[in-house]
Amino acid sequence: MTDDLNDQPDAPSPPGLVERLVAECLQDAGRFSMEVIDMACEENPADADEIRERFRAIAAAGLLGPVSRFAFQDQAPDTTGESTDTLGPYRLLEELGRGGQAVVHLAEDTRLGRRVALKLLTGLGPLSETAMRRFKREAEVASRLDHPGICAVFDAGVEKGTPYIAMQHVDGTTLADRFDASRKEGESTTGSTTRSEIQDLIHLVEKAARALHAAHEAGIVHRDVKPGNIMVTPGGDPVLLDFGLAAGEDSGLVTLTATGDAPGTLAYMSPEQLAEKPVQLDRRTDVYSLGVTLYEGLTRRRPFRAETREAMYQAIQYATPENPRRLNPHLSRDLKAVLETALEKDRNRRYQTALDFAEDLRRVREMEPVAARPPGAFGRTLRWARRRPMRAALVVVAVLGIPLITGLGGYIVANLPDIRAQRRQAILDRVEGHLEAGYDEVCHGSPARALDAFDAALRHEADCVEAVAGKALALLEMDHARQCLEVLDRQKAPALEGIRAEALRRLGREGEAAEVEKRVPEPATPQDFFLAGSCLMVECEHQKDTAVFRRALDCFTRAAFTAPAPRLIYQLQLAHAAGHCGDEAWCRRIARALTLNWKDSPRAQRWAEFALKQIAPVEEPTPSVPKG
Repeated sequence: MTDDLNDQPDAPSPPGLVERLVAECLQDAGRFSMEVIDMACEENPADADEIRERFRAIAAAGLLGPVSRFAFQDQAPDTTGESTDTLGPYRLLEELGRGGQAVVHLAEDTRLGRRVALKLLTGLGPLSETAMRRFKREAEVASRLDHPGICAVFDAGVEKGTPYIAMQHVDGTTLADRFDASRKEGESTTGSTTRSEIQDLIHLVEKAARALHAAHEAGIVHRDVKPGNIMVTPGGDPVLLDFGLAAGEDSGLVTLTATGDAPGTLAYMSPEQLAEKPVQLDRRTDVYSLGVTLYEGLTRRRPFRAETREAMYQAIQYATPENPRRLNPHLSRDLKAVLETALEKDRNRRYQTALDFAEDLRRVREMEPVAARPPGAFGRTLRWARRRPMRAALVVVAVLGIPLITGLGGYIVANLPDIRAQRRQAILDRVEGHLEAGYDEVCHGSPARALDAFDAALRHEADCVEAVAGKALALLEMDHARQCLEVLDRQKAPALEGIRAEALRRLGREGEAAEVEKRVPEPATPQDFFLAGSCLMVECEHQKDTAVFRRALDCFTRAAFTAPAPRLIYQLQLAHAAGHCGDEAWCRRIARALTLNWKDSPRAQRWAEFALKQIAPVEEPTPSVPKG
């Protein structure tokens, strides 16, 4: 587990580890499940081969219980004299995968001649009569689920002491395999790095959440939602696997099975699944696990990492996940709020249904305001106090018993990273406000006031390319091409070369302008598209060319829809270009976005009105004729 969760090189295992594991197994074979063996291999990759080799021999001797023969079927010889390639009516064709609780085979149902995914539940141990009845009842309920995003359960039973579930065989790649490939391909980067990648993952998880909601509405809780249980079809649609291990919401199921093992996979378990006192699980546990899955896909790491299993329990129950925007700066604040809500420790503060989660993900995709709201400092403190009441009480006593300045100093030291982040965010918000004012003036206002706004932005953020570009464009609007070039010379950025070419052209230096244009890169980022469109808008105002307005509209559209978060400066220019093009569909769409996302911004409302007036000019009222 350590190397997977912490991305560290394999470390030497403790001396005598293998011998200790074997001794523990022989002392308590009933408790020693395949999950424990797999966990030991994950935590000690340097000794994984030796651990498995020793336990193959133990399994072959039948010392791991009646399920051991199938747990090590591909490695251990058959000592029973019976055929090992069949299980009841199913002929085993090949192993598809294995985990701590099960082995999955591609199998053929000899009765119907169809291929199925046959899951052998090696981690459940011997089932009591009561557990057997519950297993069959819950498998029967799962088999009635009918949704394109849920893998169908065809059959379930117990053969030769081994519980099995026969499921639909789904072609595709698991989300876990995709995450692994992403980590290998981009070890030097963080998470999904483009708007398209982020949008695709959000959409995929949204679909998975809707499928989960369908199961929940049928009374079924999955309990083991994770990337390995989400198959992505060749068409890009998610299919939830392993509903055969699900349980009914009304089944009275608590966190621990009869063997004392928590159902599910540790890294994706909800805090209530690990609670010291058993609690009844409901649909909100699946919401949490799907939130962990989304966090991992967006940041290329899981929200909690630990050296030991016990430390992992503590982290899931009490630690706060690292801010996902620090791991992947391309994530929007709204998406961060959605993740935080899905990963709430207190399930009463979590999304109450998977549908609520799906709807907020849709809002993120469509740049609508989300229902999730990030907790403030007081809210975070209150939630911590609820999770750790004893520690909270000690803090209160300590604070009341020492000078206020000491307590304040301790608070500042403890919260210094958050304070710095808040200070940085406040600066960025001020810069954004100056940029909005500046581009508003460039579009339809005073270039001189635009210069003041951009200078104010640069005082806060000296390297802000958008402020430099805005200042250069304002100078072009004032026919100060030489000063424009001086501004651009102080900030070398490929994205500014288009503005430089326009300034040279205004000075009659066509040859130089042509050479500069050859160096202008194709737009690749939202900022690139925005700056390219802004340069075209200045050209449009100078030439009054509708075709150029149309090109600018295309640039602003790409900027707005590839940005990780909605930005008013992008939308203002989009409204400006759409209005000049007279594009009715775009004018109505951008007006709706402005009024919905920035309802408290007079600037946004004014540009929404501008866009609508270009397609429906206000007519002079007809004078009424007096009666009589």
